[in-house]
Amino acid sequence: MKRNGVPMVACAIIPQPGANYIDIVDRAYEVMADLQKDLPDDVEAGIAFDNTVFIRNSIDEVKSTIVEAFILVVLIIFLFLRNWRTTLIPVLAIPISLVGAFFIMYLAGFTINILTLLAVVLAIGLVVDDAIVVMENIYTKIEQGMSPREAGFKGSEEIFFAVIALVAVFFPIVFLQGTTGRLFREFSIVITGAVIISSFVALTFTPMISTKLLTRNVTDNWFYRKTEPFFNGLTEYYRRWLDSFMRRRFLAPVILSVTAVVIYFLWTVTPSEMAPLEDRSNIRVMSTAPEGATFDYMNRYTTELSSYVEQEVPEQDMIIEMIGGGNT
Repeated sequence: MKRNGVPMVACAIIPQPGANYIDIVDRAYEVMADLQKDLPDDVEAGIAFDNTVFIRNSIDEVKSTIVEAFILVVLIIFLFLRNWRTTLIPVLAIPISLVGAFFIMYLAGFTINILTLLAVVLAIGLVVDDAIVVMENIYTKIEQGMSPREAGFKGSEEIFFAVIALVAVFFPIVFLQGTTGRLFREFSIVITGAVIISSFVALTFTPMISTKLLTRNVTDNWFYRKTEPFFNGLTEYYRRWLDSFMRRRFLAPVILSVTAVVIYFLWTVTPSEMAPLEDRSNIRVMSTAPEGATFDYMNRYTTELSSYVEQEVPEQDMIIEMIGGGNT
């Protein structure tokens, strides 16, 4: 076995099923640092392969996505509600629900991995829905003449079941069997827990704070007045299209049938796989020698092959040669 033409001895660390790869590799780096202190000057120790690099990069990308999702959700809420008071109400539901989601992860013994963080990313967009629905219904009651306190009670009571219905979408994933079920069970439990907590927040915290922040003149600001004609036009445009469609509502079953056929066709022709391929900047070349080939023959062949790769791929970082098991 050689690395860049220099003979080497390899030691592979294979984690047990269910072990934390990142913790194991962090400990391996510490042991490697201690080992290098006792090695002779002419012996060099290093890391050839570290698969956790890709895991860490994926987790970092998901972390940045969480921040981006939070910022985008806040901006979109403000652009549509156009008032800091009404924006603050659903935004406050996000950190409360996410803290509850991480508490559920702690109770269930889950780790912070790609799937649980993906659930957190989706939860950021989902948890504000309940708060917005409750807040808008309360504000409608205030506009109709109710006091904020009365509107808080009445508005939350009317849409109680609509708020908790979202739990039924993600929780059935828990009961999936096989590899898919084991893979997405943590995802399902985390996002379901976040939605349950957000429903509780929407039906308790949101009505309470809405009665304190919402008033009948909450829309009395410059930005709201300037953008209201655009939203009125958008509403009128949607109303005309809806009235036009309702006059031809007999087309609805036809559209649903065509859509079902198209979905089935796309489902059958779209390739399927367990997980998408990932470019790990690693190329493996395997060759098998003719029967009766000696070790010296394989060693010369491997050296020639490595030299060829080194010349043709100058941007390569390292070349590792290994002979054994009937191939090279």
